[in-house]
Amino acid sequence: MPRLLTASLLVLGAAATQFYSGAAQAHIHLLEPTPRYPDQVAGENKSCPCGVGRSNRICQFEEDYSDPDRSTDRITTFEAGSTVVVRWDEYVAHAGRYRVAFDQDGADMVDFNADPLADIPDPGGRRGNAGEGSIWELEVTLPETPCENCTLQLIQVMDGETEQPVDDPIGRNTYYQCADIRIVEDLPDDEAGCSIAPAPARGIGAGAALGSLLALAAIVRRRARPLLKR
Repeated sequence: MPRLLTASLLVLGAAATQFYSGAAQAHIHLLEPTPRYPDQVAGENKSCPCGVGRSNRICQFEEDYSDPDRSTDRITTFEAGSTVVVRWDEYVAHAGRYRVAFDQDGADMVDFNADPLADIPDPGGRRGNAGEGSIWELEVTLPETPCENCTLQLIQVMDGETEQPVDDPIGRNTYYQCADIRIVEDLPDDEAGCSIAPAPARGIGAGAALGSLLALAAIVRRRARPLLKR
């Protein structure tokens, strides 16, 4: 086999492996509202309370309970008391629960535990096909009190407990995501759910990505045929 064709196929194989392994390791990715951390590196959302940090899945130290790194350009504004849709991808299915919680000032694990907005079972059967995610949507009602520094937290607890709501995910097998929001008294209809910065494009799905890779491989193979006949 010509070296050009061999090298090209090796590159394509490596790219496909990286694509699928990255999606699998991510477990969940918050889509709406705009997440605090865009396109997280695979595995980073293991750290509480918002998905990026050094605690690696559990809050080992008290200083890890809070995440002070609020974004400045990824804040979504909602009207007080409004019902909003939280959307996310699930890349790896596990039996457990999803919880959406609220902190009116900052992002602290104790405050999230004190103010859950929704808590639903995840039976572990909603895996996407060919490495693609499975979309979840959940409606939650926001508090009536305005706030400028508030946060929504999404967690996926994956220890097989589907019956009991999550009182505290610390020490359990958990993945974390946060969205920086602000709640105002009145919001014009055309600005409902308006974000200061739009969410980044998620990119093409795994199936489309694989199709593109195979198409490129076919082109390389056709170009290599004259070399094979010599």
